[in-house]
Amino acid sequence: MSSNNTTTLVSILNGTNYRQWAVAIKAFIMSTSIWAYVEERVERESLPNKKEELVKLSDAWKEEIRIAQNAWDKDNGMVIRQIMLRLLPMVQQNHTTMIRSY
Repeated sequence: MSSNNTTTLVSILNGTNYRQWAVAIKAFIMSTSIWAYVEERVERESLPNKKEELVKLSDAWKEEIRIAQNAWDKDNGMVIRQIMLRLLPMVQQNHTTMIRSY
């Protein structure tokens, strides 16, 4: 689903319409099958932190993990973009620092 659909289905969050906006953005994101990212039910795969464990993994397995990480990053980024597109610019600015930390 494209962001153009978001603009017609979800109003801009302006600070006074949160309840209406929250219901609409949730419904929209649920319709795109990525709501699990909002609820943090999809974990990002990671390589082992310990060097001893990392060297035990084959290059093919490491590549599979990287592919899974890229897919997670893409879907999680989609959620963030959909939300950010429906925020008043002033609200976007207040949350840009938080979003960059992901």
